[in-house]
Amino acid sequence: MKIRIVATVVSLCAFFVVMPFAAAPACADTTSSSQGTTPEEIAALQARPLPTPMAMKVAVLPFRDSSSTLLHTRSATAANWLLWQREGFMMTPLLDGFEALARDKKAEPGMALRLDDALRLGKNLGVDWVVYGEVRELRPYKKQTFFRDSKLLMAGMRIAVADVKRQELVFWQTRSDRVGGKGFFSGFEKSAGQQKRIGLLTVSSRSLAPLFEAFPAHETEGKTPDSGKLQQTIEENWPDQK
Repeated sequence: MKIRIVATVVSLCAFFVVMPFAAAPACADTTSSSQGTTPEEIAALQARPLPTPMAMKVAVLPFRDSSSTLLHTRSATAANWLLWQREGFMMTPLLDGFEALARDKKAEPGMALRLDDALRLGKNLGVDWVVYGEVRELRPYKKQTFFRDSKLLMAGMRIAVADVKRQELVFWQTRSDRVGGKGFFSGFEKSAGQQKRIGLLTVSSRSLAPLFEAFPAHETEGKTPDSGKLQQTIEENWPDQK
């Protein structure tokens, strides 16, 4: 009888020790949702066919931020600029889009750019395609379990791409992703700013991947932009953000 009691106690102790690990969700997993241009529409773009990236001139316009945070606007715009540059497109200087918008008299101040706005600004910049959109969410939070306290972030964006010559929207996607918390203590190694930059790069990269894949096979320039590269680009263009 004593042996059975001891065995039961040992089993219960083992259960309660192991249970937090088994029940705790894996922080490395990502939660995401998206809607936008369909695979069929992407296939139709690919069938045109599209020119190689190096034959196309692209401008990235200032992204609107729902919280009106200037750093978020700059970070989202720079993140998209770096991703398009990496694919080999001929990019207008990053600040050209900001200057073009500042000169424009028709866009609604503080509002997300409309298709007509983007096409007009793109024509003024003399580009083939123009990229624009908005940051809808950059929400840091903590996920706590018995043995773990991880810093996570929900990042949500809308990205749109318009063909200036055809005067049409060719691609759009609204997407949200959860990032961070990979590894046991990694959540504590990243600052809030670094987490936000990673979130913007992650959402933008995943959103644009189907469109980039529709272009003819091409080589990318350099490695995938990371948080450090994005911060460097921001500081080079806006020294006040150091």
